[in-house]
Amino acid sequence: MKVRNLFLAVGLLFGFVACDDGPVEEHYAQMSQEGRTVNLTAHVTGLDSWPSEFSLVVAGFGEKEYAIISKTVVPDSDGEASVTLSGVSMEATTVELCMINKLRKRIVSYYTVDCSGEGDVIDMQVGDVNVDMFDAVQNEVFDNHCIMCHGGSTSAAAGLYLTEGRSYDALVNVPSSRRPGSVLVEPGSSEDSFLHAVLMGDAPEDRHGHEDILSVSYMHLIMLLDEWIDNGAKK
Repeated sequence: MKVRNLFLAVGLLFGFVACDDGPVEEHYAQMSQEGRTVNLTAHVTGLDSWPSEFSLVVAGFGEKEYAIISKTVVPDSDGEASVTLSGVSMEATTVELCMINKLRKRIVSYYTVDCSGEGDVIDMQVGDVNVDMFDAVQNEVFDNHCIMCHGGSTSAAAGLYLTEGRSYDALVNVPSSRRPGSVLVEPGSSEDSFLHAVLMGDAPEDRHGHEDILSVSYMHLIMLLDEWIDNGAKK
C-alpha cells in the first residue's frame, strides 16, 4: 500500500510540472510581444565623423539619460536609413534619434517624439539630419556651457570666441597665451591640448577655475570633446 501511494504521489507531482510548462511558456511569449513599435526613416550625413565609441541609434528613454532600449541606425551608401524598433515599454516616455556612448548614455539628441500619448505604432519621419561630430561639440559643449562668457554677449573672455562659426578657428592649432609651447586644441592629442587641461583642472595657469563648468555630472561631455580632439579635431 505504501509503495502504491508513493507511485501515486510521484505521478501527481509530474502531472503538476507538465501542467505548469504550458502556461509559463505562454507567459514569456506574451511578454516578448508587449511594447510599442517605432518605425524610423531618415537621411543621415556626417556619421563617419564619429569614432566607434559612439553609436547612432533610435532609442527609448524614461526619466534618466540612459537608453532603456535601442537599435543601431546604419544608413546605406546614400545616407538613407530605415529602422524598426520593437518592444518599447511604457516606461519609455520619449523615443529619440540620438548618439549614445558605450554606457548607453545619451550624448546628443537629433529628433525626439513624446510617446507618452502615442499608440502601439510610432512613426518617426526625420528627413534630413546632419550628425557631424563637431556640430555636437559646438551645441552640447560650447553653446550650452561656454558662450555665456566666450562670445555670447558683446565680448569674449580672454578674447576667445566659442560661438558658432568662430570656435573652430579660435581653438584648433592656436597657441595658448597662458602656457607657452602649447596649443588650445592639438589635433590627435587631447592630453597635449590646453583646453583639455583647463577643463580637467590640470592647468595652474588658469585663473578662473574652468573645471567647475563641466563637473562630474558632465564627464560624458569631456569624453565627447576628447574623442573629437583625439580623432583629428575635424570640422
